[in-house]
Amino acid sequence: MITVKLYAYLRDNRGKSVELSYEEGMTIKDVAKALNLNLADVSIVICDGKDDIPSRMVDHPVKPDSLIHFFPPVAGG
Repeated sequence: MITVKLYAYLRDNRGKSVELSYEEGMTIKDVAKALNLNLADVSIVICDGKDDIPSRMVDHPVKPDSLIHFFPPVAGG
């Protein structure tokens, strides 16, 4: 099982943590699609300790036991 952790408003209608079944050849883009998550709403992706901006992570391979974090842009004032 792939575990996906979501933060801030990315949790809306998804929850804090989601488990997905692994499919051979899965990438970060596939995980986002399975969660109906627009990567334009994500600022940082961490997959098994590797982190980068979503545009550089879309084709990053996912393992059957991956832990993925999706973080939105930071806002405040």
